[in-house]
This record gives sequence, structure tokens and C-alpha cells, in this order.
Amino acid sequence: MYQSIKKYFSVLAITLLVSTPGTAGTLTLDLTNQFSNDPPLSTAGPYGTVFFDDGGTSGSVTMTFTYYGDNDGTPLGKEGDKTFLSELYINFSGGIAPNNLTITPFSGDTGSFAGDLTGDQYRADGDGFYDILFNFKTANSDNRLTAGDMVVFSITGGSIDAADFNFLSSPGPGSSHGPFYAAGHIQGLPGGASAWVAAVPLPGALVLLLSGVLGLGLTGRKRKQHQAAA
Repeated sequence: MYQSIKKYFSVLAITLLVSTPGTAGTLTLDLTNQFSNDPPLSTAGPYGTVFFDDGGTSGSVTMTFTYYGDNDGTPLGKEGDKTFLSELYINFSGGIAPNNLTITPFSGDTGSFAGDLTGDQYRADGDGFYDILFNFKTANSDNRLTAGDMVVFSITGGSIDAADFNFLSSPGPGSSHGPFYAAGHIQGLPGGASAWVAAVPLPGALVLLLSGVLGLGLTGRKRKQHQAAA
């Protein structure tokens, strides 16, 4: 029994490690949580993914952002309504000021991006502060970032790596949500509505579950030792 529990614990531990924001050389942030007070989105997330890859070296990171819309690849909201993502907020703590990073678009419609000297300057929905803001096009054209679109950037500066983007937003005055690893603004919902979504930290429930499984493993081991002694 102990071996079975141990095996289960090992598999669970590996799963949790894969599910956390970062692994060696890469970082994945899924925008899964709607935190605005707008009407709920019609489907569950993730609504987009930010993926960082440093290739195992420092000084350069490739950032890929994919906007999904809803899970089946069609736009969010009612049928026929076309949504798009207008803003993407990320955090950075890599030993240099965010505005000293060089951000170069590789592909996709990129719009503009900004990083302030002091960091923590960009508020998502008037809530927490982020270090870097990407503004994508909002004009009624084919250049919007719509469901299924992907944009890729090269980010260089100092000795940065993927782990430097694995930081939470800073609370702002009156903040009632977060902190989050990243945030996005979805527009084009029915009636002119919009929604804010974010990448959330590892839920505390999973940590408690991991602790509980560990406790079961230790209990099973003690029971086995007691039986052997008898």
C-alpha cells in the first residue's frame, strides 16, 4: 500500500510542478480567471497563453502570446460577435529597468508596447500594477488580435531569462483582485461590453492537497513499520 501511495504522490508532485508557472528555461502563464465585474464570459478559460522561452541561456527571451477566444476556437460571447484582445500586462524583475529592455516583434500584428523606468506603472482595470504593457490594435480592421491569433516577440537586455517574468502584480489603491502574473483586456463582447482576465497563482487548495497526500504516505509507512515490528 505504501508503494502505491508513494507512486501516487510522485505523480501528483510532478503534475503540480508542470502546472506551476515556470520550468527550466520556459514559463507558461494561462489567462484563466475573469476578474472584472462585467457579465461573465460565455466559456471557461484559458482565454490566452503567454509563453516565455530563454533557450537555456541568459540575455534573450522569446515571448509568444496566443489569444484563444473560447475553448473551441470560436469568438467569445454570442454567435456572430467578434472579440479581440486589446491589452496585455506582464510583470518583470530582471535586475534592469523594464524600459531598458529591447522588445522586437517577430510575427503577428504587434501594436505598441511600453515599460516604465520604475516599473509597477500600468494598472489593469484600475486594479493591480504591472511592469510592461502591450497595446494591440482596436480599430475595426483585420489587424485586431482575434481568436486564434498569435504574436511573437524577442525580449533582450542584461542577463534576463524566462524566470524574470514569473512575478506577481503589485496591489494598487482600492485593489480588490489579484495579485496576478499577467492580465488581458478582452473587447468586442455583445452590447459593447469588455472583460478582464488574468493568470492566477497556484491555488492554495492544491498545496493543501499535496500536504495531505504526503501525510497519507507517512502514515502508511509508519503502519508498515509497526506491522513488521509486531
